Amino acid sequence: MERLTSQERDAMLALWKIQKGTARQILDAHDEPAPHYNTFRSTLDNLKSKKYLEIRPVGNTNEYLPVIKETAYKKYFLTSFVKDHFSNSFKEMVAFFAEERKLTQNDLEEIIEIIKNRSSK
Repeated sequence: MERLTSQERDAMLALWKIQKGTARQILDAHDEPAPHYNTFRSTLDNLKSKKYLEIRPVGNTNEYLPVIKETAYKKYFLTSFVKDHFSNSFKEMVAFFAEERKLTQNDLEEIIEIIKNRSSK
């Protein structure tokens, strides 16, 4: 899986939001500020060449469908991010956010419950 630029990521987030659509429909789902239509079409072409989406002709237009699921990209991105910035340690990442007060005691307790529940399955 290839890393996405911020423009490509934003386009995929819009596509994942609507699940499939024409370039105009995806652009309408895009967060503001939305890029110019022609720039956006180029971004979609890049995503096709990176194999993140496929194009299906529908009448006289194209419909875009994601090939990569959002959860698969999140897993890839977070794993790469933790490897690059936290010595490949999710524990270090959580500790960092706790120290920066981005996670509360309640957040940490909820995370522990999630881990316990997954361990018992």
